[in-house]
Amino acid sequence: MDVRAAAWHKGSVGESRLASASAELAAAGFHRLDDRAIEGSRANIDHLFIGPPGLFVVDAKNWAGSVRIAGFRLMRNDRAGDTEVEKLRLAAANVGELLDGAGLRLRPPVIPVMCFVGEAQLDEGPGVLGKDRVAFVNLERFVDFIGDRPPVLDPRSIDATLSWMIQRFPPRSDGAMPLPASDAAKPDERVIFLAHWAKNGYRRL
Repeated sequence: MDVRAAAWHKGSVGESRLASASAELAAAGFHRLDDRAIEGSRANIDHLFIGPPGLFVVDAKNWAGSVRIAGFRLMRNDRAGDTEVEKLRLAAANVGELLDGAGLRLRPPVIPVMCFVGEAQLDEGPGVLGKDRVAFVNLERFVDFIGDRPPVLDPRSIDATLSWMIQRFPPRSDGAMPLPASDAAKPDERVIFLAHWAKNGYRRL
C-alpha cells in the first residue's frame, strides 16, 4: 500500500469509528451525513451532524503520538497543529456562510469539532475550545459533548436544515478509494442509504 492509500485508509477507519460510536445519537433526534464534498474545494467534511443543539462540522483525527492544548492552541507531537485547525475552521465558516443565505426559519449555530479517534488522545476533558472556537474532544466523550448541549432547534427546523444540507453538500465523488471489506461498516436496520453503502453516501440514523 503506497503512502497516499495508507493515509486514506487510516482516515477512513477513523471516520468509521466515529460513525459507529455516534449511532446512539439517533434517539436524541440527530442525523448524520458522512464524507461530504465542499463546493469549489478538493477538501471534504468527514461528518455533518444536525440535531437539537445545532449543526456540527466534525473532523475525525486518527492520529498516532500525542495531542494537547497549550494556550488555546492544538499541539500534535509537540508541534503546532494550526494547519489542521484552520482547515476545520474554514469548513465550518463555509457552512455558516451558506446557511446565512438558505432562508431557513431558524438558522442553526455551526460548531466545528475535532474528534480524536486514534492513539493520540487529549488528557483534558471534552470540549476544550481553541482561539477560533473550535472544539476538541476524544471519541469516548463525543456523544456526551454534542448530545448534552442545550436544544435550540425544533424537529421541523432540523428536518429543513437536513434537506438543505443534502442539497448543498453532496457525497464526495472524486474517485475516493473504497474501504477494504474487513474495515467497511455494513448497514443495519437503522441506516438508510441513498447510495450504495460502500460509497460513504448519505446516512440517516
